[in-house]
Amino acid sequence: TFTVIAASTGGATSYSDTTGVLGQSYTYRVRALFGTVPGPYASATGLRPSSAPSGFTASTDLIDRVELSWNTVAGATDYEVQRSTDGVNFTILTAGTSGLTAWTDSTASLNVLYTYRVRALYGSDEGPFSAVAIGSRATYWYIRGDDVPWSPPVAGHENTDTMDHAFGAGNWSFGEFVSVNPLAVFRPGAIVFLEGSSSPAYSDALNTFLANNAALIEDWLVNDGGRLFVNSALGGAISFTIQGVTYFTQSGSQYINDATFIDTGHPIRQGPYTAYDIYRGTSFTHGLVFTDTPGAMTTVIGDDLATDPATRPALAEATHGNGLLLFGSMTSPKFHWAPASGAMGNPAAGNTTVFDGRDLRANILRYLAEYVAP
Repeated sequence: TFTVIAASTGGATSYSDTTGVLGQSYTYRVRALFGTVPGPYASATGLRPSSAPSGFTASTDLIDRVELSWNTVAGATDYEVQRSTDGVNFTILTAGTSGLTAWTDSTASLNVLYTYRVRALYGSDEGPFSAVAIGSRATYWYIRGDDVPWSPPVAGHENTDTMDHAFGAGNWSFGEFVSVNPLAVFRPGAIVFLEGSSSPAYSDALNTFLANNAALIEDWLVNDGGRLFVNSALGGAISFTIQGVTYFTQSGSQYINDATFIDTGHPIRQGPYTAYDIYRGTSFTHGLVFTDTPGAMTTVIGDDLATDPATRPALAEATHGNGLLLFGSMTSPKFHWAPASGAMGNPAAGNTTVFDGRDLRANILRYLAEYVAP
């Protein structure tokens, strides 16, 4: 069905239809008039160009995929999503989302930062591209010295096993302080676990790494919503500063054998894996964690034998801008067992049936990964 939109153009051979709906495709036809006698029709299709999709976002916090979403464009029948690794050369991921305004990129590779864009489709016609969005699979890093903390290793109870437990084998990346590229680590969406161990060489390597990358780490935490877990069981004192707040460890007589959650409702205590209110054993920590700024951090796990466990922190947390810092002086997961004590529950003494320490460390990592700035 056709509607007459102009009955005479005064002999002109062009016409502007300003009444068309944005994004709507039309079929037009025109014919010449010879007085009152009409000639045959000629037809053509036309489109009032659409606006670009707005509100385009790409996720950076999902383990195995990137989720994309955008706002509806009036008149669009489908949407085309494109992806680039350099921000210049784009490839089409999908040329039709059935009119939906969300799409999942399940082909994204680990540790690759992608640039995405989307445009509306109107049959065979294309609208303009949206603003780009940067997305990636969540990046989980475990970085340490060049050997296993607390060597020799105990199968199933090392930090590498904990990373597998928390995020799944193949879904995280490993690095060493002396060789990892900090720019590949500290980027939006990254969750980073830095382990100093009880070896002076490894603690020194951690200190050097923190000092050399202080500005990068602070910017990543504050502005990019970085999530960082720094842990070292004191081979040497650890010290680093973020936004003028200095965090440091103390050793000497500061060991904690029996550790307790200050708040048993804390997400680390609650799961997703089994954790306990109190951990009994030997050397849950080889030191305590502190800050030079009162109130800057909150104790999560403290010394159960202290009058006030919160004053002797084994693990504490602090926020900086949009980011979260967890700071601990805990030993290896193989030394954390509960509710048993002594060799009966100690995997380092040959018991392979108790996985409490691995579960606790995995809960710490999952809490870090799932943190959302208020």
